[in-house]
Amino acid sequence: MITASLDYIPLLFTQFISHFLNIFTFKQPENEIIGIPKYTRISGYSCRSLFDTTIKFYTDKNPNLKILTTPLHHTSFRNIIEKYVKKENIYILEINDKYNKIVGVPENVEVDLCIITHVFGQDLDCSILREYKNNSNCIMIEDRVQGGHLEKIFSYNFMDISIYSTGMDKKPCGLGGGFLCMNQEMIQNELYDYLELTIQNYPQEHFV
Repeated sequence: MITASLDYIPLLFTQFISHFLNIFTFKQPENEIIGIPKYTRISGYSCRSLFDTTIKFYTDKNPNLKILTTPLHHTSFRNIIEKYVKKENIYILEINDKYNKIVGVPENVEVDLCIITHVFGQDLDCSILREYKNNSNCIMIEDRVQGGHLEKIFSYNFMDISIYSTGMDKKPCGLGGGFLCMNQEMIQNELYDYLELTIQNYPQEHFV
């Protein structure tokens, strides 16, 4: 067991040796795309890059993209939103004083994406969004880097995309990287092919 900042990595000695030996291989890693009945998982360089690529895909299709979002985000996600989405097209959800439940949705607002960030190790109560989702074509994206247990791939069944980090301080821990899950309905979307192609064409990393 390896202790880390505010956490630990449950790693067997044999697993540690296996990971260590990986640095001596020249085999090109392949993107992991796993088909599962209820969702498909796409592995990427990081959760940030997956989120950036996803938002870029939608803003390339619609430069006037409108989003509905929670008021709290990790800095990198906030910067990505501000990078692609016009300030006047960002609408903020109202959450309670405990930061664990969405209690208000702006009225008479039609958006293309709804972006949720879960914080403090628990899933935000998003039940108020179910009716909104049913009455719109809005795509629901959630950042579950600090969300609830991984046994729930999506916090709610009306979510379309969930994004995870697998950095050293995360659970699950992959010593880096991240993955994105999309429900089966989203597979028919062009986003799937766009993500796969973009990930495969990420620039090669270098030591310098």
